Amino acid sequence: MIYNKIKKSKRKNKITFEMFILLALVTSLAFNSLPTVSAKAPEDVFNEEFDETIESFFKHEQGSAALAFFYQNDFVYTKGYGAKPALDTVYLIGALSQIFTAIAVMQLYEEGLLNIVDEINDYLPYELNNSARPEIPITIKHLLTHTSTIEDTPEYYDFIENATFKFEDIPYALLHESGSEYGDSWNLGATPGLVDIYTDLGNDLLAYIVQLITAQDFEDYVTAEILTPLGMTNTKLNYTDYNEAKLATHVTVAGANTVIHPHKNYDGRGSLGWRSTIEDLSKLALIFMNESHDGVSILNQTSIDLMLTDYGDDYGFGFYLNRFLPPSGGIGGTFAVMDSVFKGSYHFLYFNGTYGWINLWSEFWNYPGADVDAETCLKFSKNSLLSLVEPDKTSFSFVAIPSVLAIIGTLLVLQRRRK
Repeated sequence: MIYNKIKKSKRKNKITFEMFILLALVTSLAFNSLPTVSAKAPEDVFNEEFDETIESFFKHEQGSAALAFFYQNDFVYTKGYGAKPALDTVYLIGALSQIFTAIAVMQLYEEGLLNIVDEINDYLPYELNNSARPEIPITIKHLLTHTSTIEDTPEYYDFIENATFKFEDIPYALLHESGSEYGDSWNLGATPGLVDIYTDLGNDLLAYIVQLITAQDFEDYVTAEILTPLGMTNTKLNYTDYNEAKLATHVTVAGANTVIHPHKNYDGRGSLGWRSTIEDLSKLALIFMNESHDGVSILNQTSIDLMLTDYGDDYGFGFYLNRFLPPSGGIGGTFAVMDSVFKGSYHFLYFNGTYGWINLWSEFWNYPGADVDAETCLKFSKNSLLSLVEPDKTSFSFVAIPSVLAIIGTLLVLQRRRK
């Protein structure tokens, strides 16, 4: 009897071993025989259904949008929507203007005409300090990373909208103790370099410093050193330089109080005032992704890397990093982001070293729950891009079903043999 028990035990172990080998073999064969699941082709993503979804986000008949999706030097999809769908439709780009300012600063850095850690008072014809912390000098880097403790006030936006002062006179009027409008443009409770406070005025101050160092009007400098080399011929500061029919109508959608913003120049040339098209801005994004575009380079890779470095709280130079929509595992890497909400526009530029997209919208939704609409729109754009580079996990599961059934069937046969 003892012998029979031992024999049965050995036979049981043998079956268990056979089950293990067969299970491993079937699993291996099943998964090795699975076809490679690839990402979707562009035509399977950017199709009629995609266009209908984008159109569904419009709330006003005069709104327009332009989108560009790209991979390295190739445009995957570029299209306009809404009232003015032409790709040369011109949008007021708001805070995306700050990218030009940061590039100008880095070009001067490359030429040895300034250093990032230099005090701004080394270049200004007067001294500016936070009067609560005068012992801490404000630097170029503080302005680039929004850590200067300079704040934007209603007076500042009034100045750039109504040309109350010349561009170069605004910093003195608001920030110097003898300035006619000195008051609330410094946060006296914050320490320079330690607290980030977003500031458009700080970028205008940077543009003024570029103007002083180059002895050239900032608009002329940007045109000559950034726009012309890249062939950005549809990017300008003044709306009167365009055929007005090409200008997008900017709308703030707020129910019964919807506002249509008239075409107007804004003298925040370092921060908010530039206009551009989807095609021009795509050229700019490709410079950061590839260092050059069509054989043209306006910055070296060292400067690009400095601009895309996180100096705290996700601030780079002219960009946010990894904000709003964090990178997916399918794309990975550090994402540079710049968004803008200004005068009825909402724009979004998003890229890493390989992939990216730009959304230009001439509508801003300002009503309860509007942030949900905006987030849904951006997520749809991002997920559309991701589907080009991430395998379709759903199709993988369906392909695996026959393999799973084969394994279950094998186990059932072995189980009957044991009995």
